[in-house]
Amino acid sequence: MKLPPALLPLFLLPLASASAELAPALAAQLPPPVARTVDFAREIKPLFEAACIKCHAKGKDKGGLSIETREAFFKGGDTGAAAVLGKSAESLIVEAVSGLDPETAMPKKGTKWTAEQVGLLRAWIDQGAVWPAGITFAKPQPLNLHPRAVPLAARPSVHPVDDLLSRYSADK
Repeated sequence: MKLPPALLPLFLLPLASASAELAPALAAQLPPPVARTVDFAREIKPLFEAACIKCHAKGKDKGGLSIETREAFFKGGDTGAAAVLGKSAESLIVEAVSGLDPETAMPKKGTKWTAEQVGLLRAWIDQGAVWPAGITFAKPQPLNLHPRAVPLAARPSVHPVDDLLSRYSADK
């Protein structure tokens, strides 16, 4: 089925707005960036942990967005890059957490971000989004699934299992 040319913009508009920068009227309503240096580990990481990792980390990537690492965060998701370095007002994540557009507001469930928190995120993006290499939101590997060497007795008895169990036996 071919769409009439007059209806084509109606179908393309949601796609264009999903990856375009915030409309100027909404951008003017954004809380301003805080006027100090923002520390990722102390200020941004707790915000991500409280609001984002349930859906976008630990092996989950709703909407194609993973924030497990800085690289994954800046790669973005289905709607484009999550942030534009140095341009927080043009960053999709700022639009989402600001809640100015109810259709794209994040998090979908849970506590919404305050103006101060949005200002912290904006300042962090504007300041170059420094993310220390050791910080990740990836699912940790289980510690109990690593093979280990089991020492066998120098003189095996009838069966090596007998030697392993003999240390637990009362009649040594």
